[in-house]
This record gives sequence, structure tokens and C-alpha cells, in this order.
Amino acid sequence: MIAINMMEILNIIVLAVIIILAIRIIISTIKTTVKILVIGTLLLTLMWISFNIF
Repeated sequence: MIAINMMEILNIIVLAVIIILAIRIIISTIKTTVKILVIGTLLLTLMWISFNIF
């Protein structure tokens, strides 16, 4: 019984670690995509403004 409980606890810990890592990766990718989108929109607006001026 004790061995089964230890295995279950280990499985739960492994799952928790995997979930935490997955969440971290997802958050980092979302941050990078947001940065890329912000930079892209800024560049597009700058180009649009420069084209309107000239």
C-alpha cells in the first residue's frame, strides 16, 4: 500500500512539474508574440505617418 501511494505521489509531482513548465512556455510565447505585434504595429504606423507627410 505504501509503495502504491509513493508512486501516485511521484506521478502527481511529475504531472504538476510538466503542467508548470507548459504554462511557463505558453506565457513566454504569448509575451514574445505580443512584443512582435506591438513592434509591427508601431513600424506600420510610423511608415503610414511618413507616407502621409511626404
